Amino acid sequence: MKLKYVRGLACLLFTTAILSGCGSKVSLDTTSIYIDKDGTVKSAVYEEFDTSVYSEEELKLFIEGEVIAYNKQSVGQEAAYAKDSSSDLAAAIESLEMKGGDAVLKMDYASCADYLGFNDEDDSIRQLAAGTVKGAKDSGIDLDQFSLLSADGTERISGKNLDEDLYIVIAEGKTDIKVDGTIQYATDDVTVNKDLAAISSDGTLSCIVFK
Repeated sequence: MKLKYVRGLACLLFTTAILSGCGSKVSLDTTSIYIDKDGTVKSAVYEEFDTSVYSEEELKLFIEGEVIAYNKQSVGQEAAYAKDSSSDLAAAIESLEMKGGDAVLKMDYASCADYLGFNDEDDSIRQLAAGTVKGAKDSGIDLDQFSLLSADGTERISGKNLDEDLYIVIAEGKTDIKVDGTIQYATDDVTVNKDLAAISSDGTLSCIVFK
């Protein structure tokens, strides 16, 4: 599994949330991540599972160990599941199951920084930040660098002219991102389908705007 331990773009950006066992119900049917308006992140990894390398139980114990180590380092809690902690976690296992030869791991993260921190050996997404447009401006992010096309393809707008109440995701990498709302604008390297955005950027930043 592509799992591990912060680097990347200013995840000083925007919002920080906590994991306390609650969250949005969202379906992630492929390897992808989900950005909630409250700043939390969900992820799903679908990966071929080779039983000749390790058993299902060994995989479960390995992942639990990694999550426990990250939480101990990040928030001083030795737990892999939100239900097992008396305090809030930076990362938590939602589920791990086998489906048609794949291991399917679903995780919750308190912030974009925690998603990057736990998955720092996975190069599919190298930078990630999310929050409101106002939060991005207040954090010193230069939104003028983004030329954005509306989801229906009829309007182009500079990032500096966005309504401050809209939500924004800034990322670098190649992955599918779902958002807690309807996508309004995106940069040209993003393919939009309703609430799903497929980003494909290498060395540049992709931008998704939603409400």
